[in-house]
Amino acid sequence: MRLNIIKVPLYTFILFAFLFVLLFVLISIDYTPYKRIGKTEYYLLETMAQSSDGSALPGLYRLVGDNYVGVSLSGYPKHIFWDNDYILVKCTDGNRNDIITTYCIIKQVGKYDYLEKWDVRLFSDSKDYETAIKKLHLDEFKMDYTDAKIPWSLHLFD
Repeated sequence: MRLNIIKVPLYTFILFAFLFVLLFVLISIDYTPYKRIGKTEYYLLETMAQSSDGSALPGLYRLVGDNYVGVSLSGYPKHIFWDNDYILVKCTDGNRNDIITTYCIIKQVGKYDYLEKWDVRLFSDSKDYETAIKKLHLDEFKMDYTDAKIPWSLHLFD
């Protein structure tokens, strides 16, 4: 008795192998939408909190080792300015996105694994915030800027 062997062209086999590997890679990716703040160790990540219109609110996190650790801002980031030394964050309460409720100055102190080494100053009054950034000789107009919108993108090699 003779077996009938189905001959599959080589290119068909290669195509299916490629699709299998591609599917495996896409399934194994742990996708978390984020936005890196320039070349700093700080990132915007979506939180579980939602705004009044139902969209996810971002949170500011610092990459410590392999983990993201949240920065306590007493609000949700709306405007972010940064340079090599400082990050300035203007926050809303999440319900009224047009009203800034908290101002934050973060001094980038280098790569530390300890939370105590962080230099984070919060202000609820815009005048106190403006005075503090003037004392530090910071100017928002001379700093890099990003809004707190996290675009959809696939980060494979970041």
